[in-house]
Amino acid sequence: MNKIIIRHYSATAPRCQPVDQTIDTLQKVVSEMNPKLENIGFNLELELIRDDKCKVEDINKVTLSCQEMDFEETPLEEIIGVPVDMELCPCQESSGECRALVVEGKAFQSLPPGLILDGILRVAFSALEQLGGGCGHSCDGCHGCGG
Repeated sequence: MNKIIIRHYSATAPRCQPVDQTIDTLQKVVSEMNPKLENIGFNLELELIRDDKCKVEDINKVTLSCQEMDFEETPLEEIIGVPVDMELCPCQESSGECRALVVEGKAFQSLPPGLILDGILRVAFSALEQLGGGCGHSCDGCHGCGG
């Protein structure tokens, strides 16, 4: 079984609302998607990286990797092709900025499930393509693996 590792980076404390919301979303996505992806040979593993020396621009960063397929750890924004911006943090406890992915002009400090799923599926389809097959269905109307 191929393992897709999802890493989330944050400071140990204090954490802000967008960070906590992103962690909650990641846990839910992994829980819901694992049984589905196991059917095509993938297992999702979530690693929460807590480091007080984490740079501000790396707090709330999500990366994906799949060692079995030589897919090195890559930030989600690179996988789905969106820019990163720094915006004022909505939390009272924070006096700084929060990392945000910008999609079609809208900034997301808390990552929604759709962006996370997009990255996971792109990694899985890319790995399946390396195995020489894709998902086994017709490619008509599908833009998943580029097959």
